[in-house]
Amino acid sequence: MPVSVNCACGKRLVAPDEAVGHRVRCPHCGAIVPVPAALAGTQEASLPSEASPLEPPVHPTRPFIVEAAYALVYPLKSHGLGVLGAVAAIYAVAALLSTGLLWVLSTLIIKPFLAFYLAAYSLSIVQSSAGGDPDPPNIPDATDLWEDLVQPILLVGAALIASLAPLLIYYLYGHNTQREANVIVVQLLTVWAALYFPMAVMSVAVWRSFAGVSPHVVIPAILRIPVQHLIMAAMVWCVWQGNRAVHRLLEEIFAQSASAATIGGVVLFVLSTYASWAAARIIGITHWTYRKKIGWFRSV
Repeated sequence: MPVSVNCACGKRLVAPDEAVGHRVRCPHCGAIVPVPAALAGTQEASLPSEASPLEPPVHPTRPFIVEAAYALVYPLKSHGLGVLGAVAAIYAVAALLSTGLLWVLSTLIIKPFLAFYLAAYSLSIVQSSAGGDPDPPNIPDATDLWEDLVQPILLVGAALIASLAPLLIYYLYGHNTQREANVIVVQLLTVWAALYFPMAVMSVAVWRSFAGVSPHVVIPAILRIPVQHLIMAAMVWCVWQGNRAVHRLLEEIFAQSASAATIGGVVLFVLSTYASWAAARIIGITHWTYRKKIGWFRSV
């Protein structure tokens, strides 16, 4: 289970099991903080003066490209297929309830909760994959609403906002009358957001901290694995572009009748869930493969 330690700056850091016996960099102040082996299995403790060295567990993996490509079957492994089936069933019920007064229950409660819950689960996939787990994690039980649902959603939202911030600032303050210049700048800032977001998601998943979206955490990590990060971002982009293409194709097929549209809505939601899990796996396995180069966890 994740290990919590206190940094000298007063912030509590939540590090994965692989950080035990190593040193981690505080995303708030940049200080190097040792994670003692004695804290394994505990939830929180103060730092002793020294930490004994302990190598993280070794999980057999395929080469990065192959492992990342296997992310396409990752959502179907272990209990992942069952979870997708449950998602389809719940969304189908919500779709059938989208009439009359039940529309409020379906549209304003069930569907948003399901979407937020699955977003939180996607972050759990990044976190477990970043620690080398080959199978999908258990679904959150949501007994702790903040830890299991609200915080993960806010962390993903923070990563998205941080990625889009330069583009939003440009739209608000930097827009000029030269249309061609605007197009070029917008395209560059869009590419920047596409490159920044996967590493920001990786960071908040590993650290479980809003400080993980900070440029002083994300940009150095990108620069330490520039080629690998570009491959990761390109694969994530391909997953979502493939999902969009399939969506457009199926929307035309299912638009023939109301009943077909209902079935199509369920299928499209499940496909989007599948794509988000595959993308999360790619991000997580990138950290696991290149964790030493990224440098968030250093040997004591």
